[in-house]
Amino acid sequence: IEDFGDYLFVLAHGVRHDESRKLCTIDLDIVCGPRFVLTHHELPSRSVDAVHAELQRNPRLLGRGTAWVLHALLDHLVDQYVPVFDDLDDTVETLERDVIAKAGTRTGHSLLTRIFALKRELQHLRRIIAHQRDTLVRLSRGEFEVIPKESVPFFRDVHDHFARITDLSES
Repeated sequence: IEDFGDYLFVLAHGVRHDESRKLCTIDLDIVCGPRFVLTHHELPSRSVDAVHAELQRNPRLLGRGTAWVLHALLDHLVDQYVPVFDDLDDTVETLERDVIAKAGTRTGHSLLTRIFALKRELQHLRRIIAHQRDTLVRLSRGEFEVIPKESVPFFRDVHDHFARITDLSES
């Protein structure tokens, strides 16, 4: 996160699994000023689509200000971490069963490859989470003039939700 006085630049990280269950990271660049919010993303962003749909249904939400739009984008982005961890839990359970059933047999040779692939995915995810957590901490402290003080509790809520995500990643 960078504060340029009149506007903030936020690099947010989203995650999802693609069709082949491979972890995909989504970098969402957000520029938030007093009267504008700009986003840039190379891959489709469900959080941008969700906020856009909310604003299409109820344009009066823009009356809450640009900090609300930034909050909504980050909130939706954080929500997308939960299904990724659910998938990872399923993967770990399947791998555990396969290790018990197949280790030491001819069909167990691919287990080590699968374990190392999962380990790399988790390490990559932890690095993303560390950067995301730092950004959300700064927003939740109310350090930035672009974020009105009455909006800070909403950013604190997003940070708290992400803290639970961080706990999931560590376990």
